[in-house]
Amino acid sequence: MARRARAVKPRAGFIKSSSRTGEQARAPMNCSTRPKRRTMQIGGGVFTIGCDDRPSPGMRYSEFQGFGVPHPWACKFPFGTTMSATTATHGRVCILAAAILWSLSGAFTKALTTETFLGVHAPFLEPLVLGGKNVPVQIAFYRAIFAGLVLVPTIRFGELRFRPLMIVMALVFAVMNATFISAHALGTAANAILLQYSAPLWLYLVSICWLGEPSDRRGTISLFLGLAGVAIIIGGGWDAGELFVIGIGLLSGFTYAGVVLCLRWLRDLPSGWLTVWNHLLAAAALIPFVLMLHPPTWTQFVVLFLFGAIQMGLPYFLMARGLRSVSAQETGTLTLLEPILNPLWTYLVARELPHSLTYVGGAVILIALAYRYWPGKPQSATDQAPG
Repeated sequence: MARRARAVKPRAGFIKSSSRTGEQARAPMNCSTRPKRRTMQIGGGVFTIGCDDRPSPGMRYSEFQGFGVPHPWACKFPFGTTMSATTATHGRVCILAAAILWSLSGAFTKALTTETFLGVHAPFLEPLVLGGKNVPVQIAFYRAIFAGLVLVPTIRFGELRFRPLMIVMALVFAVMNATFISAHALGTAANAILLQYSAPLWLYLVSICWLGEPSDRRGTISLFLGLAGVAIIIGGGWDAGELFVIGIGLLSGFTYAGVVLCLRWLRDLPSGWLTVWNHLLAAAALIPFVLMLHPPTWTQFVVLFLFGAIQMGLPYFLMARGLRSVSAQETGTLTLLEPILNPLWTYLVARELPHSLTYVGGAVILIALAYRYWPGKPQSATDQAPG
């Protein structure tokens, strides 16, 4: 008579799974079976999503039944938040709120650098003069430091680890922050935000030409469309004599892609810690220049705090919550609201109208990004990098 198989009750540290059976279901997790972390550039931020390298005490057994993820390795989202029953609608609201807050960068910059009805520009913040151009280093400094300080409570200090590449990444982030604010202050907000949004195109190009990753049809088409949009914006700047400012905007996009590339190589580190590191080190790099300038007024100081905390810091937290229940592709599509609203808020504050070719080139870039991020078939390896 055949012996009846005895059901094996999972021991602590293990979990039954519909995708792992027999000995696999009872085997402990190892590095080869643990899901890899992915770096995604979404809207105004960069996030790493994947599995933590230590147990997550807040994860319940029922939350991972059927996911093929052995307990206690809990998939971890940015800033230490774990998967929950957050609805997709709530996630979309968080993502849209983050995109709206990120879109206020032009309005904040113009309020501090031009004469507006808000009256916070007087006296004007003293800029750093480089090559005859006024560089708003004070705005870049306070924006970065307040955003970093607001995000400090979101990190777990036991996760703090250092890699030499983090210094390079922070310096690239500092250049990105300074050029992004300078492009807003010296040119139009529309050009600044659209040219920074070209970063996924440059990252895709680097992935193909330098890293040797395979290309895909969707990424290649979006690349050529995006480059056409950038060329149209450059043509408009050529007529308006703004090539220098457009060059700064392009540098902002290049360095943004560089930050994402560094984060891909540092994907095993917590993204919350890397985000705080980037902001605080970017601010520290500007301290020698800020000390040479007259400090802002108390009113301007409050506006700068809101610029860093509300426009830059809070969206990272909202995006982290939204990513719990919304796919990366849908998130990339939803955050395209940022480059659409940015010129609108800037117009309401400073009555700024961009060149007519900016509308055409911007529309082409947005179409390219929408085509790249639109939810559909699963992304390839090169698609997963930016978002």
